[in-house]
Amino acid sequence: MTDKNYPVKNKWILKQVFYFSLIISFWIIFIFLIPLTIFVFDKSNNINSSIFAKIIILIFIFLIILLLFSIIPAIIFYLIRKNFHFEFTEKFINLEQGIINKQKRYIPYSVIQNVLIDYDFIDRFFGLANLVIENASSGGGAGGVLSRKKNIINIRLLGFGGNRVNILGLDPKNAEELKLFVLKKIKENPTTNGGL
Repeated sequence: MTDKNYPVKNKWILKQVFYFSLIISFWIIFIFLIPLTIFVFDKSNNINSSIFAKIIILIFIFLIILLLFSIIPAIIFYLIRKNFHFEFTEKFINLEQGIINKQKRYIPYSVIQNVLIDYDFIDRFFGLANLVIENASSGGGAGGVLSRKKNIINIRLLGFGGNRVNILGLDPKNAEELKLFVLKKIKENPTTNGGL
């Protein structure tokens, strides 16, 4: 079972760019466009047409900037997806990631503590599912699980870091098959030495 049989869908890139664009749009509107609308109205609450025309031009410029700021993340997310590979073998999960700095990781099934499928509202809209694997191996361990902080915005990245592996943007059926495979391998490869 590899990323070739269970690929991260192209919709994942679209979802990431969409999400990134929403955040950028919010801040641009909040910081620039809302304050500028105050100047559109004169003292008698009539629309000042010359300022209104300038605001329309600014909105057009905003859309061009948003498009440009969406192209860069699209390229980055494409490269992340293209350089992330996984293989589920009989004893290990083999992972490889990195655009410039290539990293490899081999996770024995015996150290995996948790396997789950999750999705947020945008994932459901795009028809995607995420496989999350938590383990007690290097970079996290039991301390990593206990000290994990809740973020206000839950930004998950494709790949591995700390004690987590995130395989994002899967077809929901494929995510379920991978989860069942990992659970089966965990039972076949019981924890030794307390799992640490």
